Amino acid sequence: MEGQLTIEEESTIMMDMNMMNSIVINEEDQDCVVGAGLDYLSLNKLLSETGGTLNFPLDPGPGATIGGMASCSCSGSTAVKYGTFKENVLRFVLKEVRKNLSNFLFF
Repeated sequence: MEGQLTIEEESTIMMDMNMMNSIVINEEDQDCVVGAGLDYLSLNKLLSETGGTLNFPLDPGPGATIGGMASCSCSGSTAVKYGTFKENVLRFVLKEVRKNLSNFLFF
């Protein structure tokens, strides 16, 4: 099972990133910048609307998000041909957001 939650310490923080679903497509460079909450089905739908050959070839399962796929280096049924998540990503950027910690679930 991919995407499982393992709580190892009492101060673990769980964050809901579903609203981080932005996407910027750069057709000229054949890449895109996406938020961690964007699901891969929406990503492929938006990429197909560009009219080009852009696609995200992984097939992890319905509802999988970019952040979830990154957390476990997802593969899916197309991994033999296209590789896993890490072979299809150019770089990660981590942005620190300072907000009220009451929005987080502590375990």
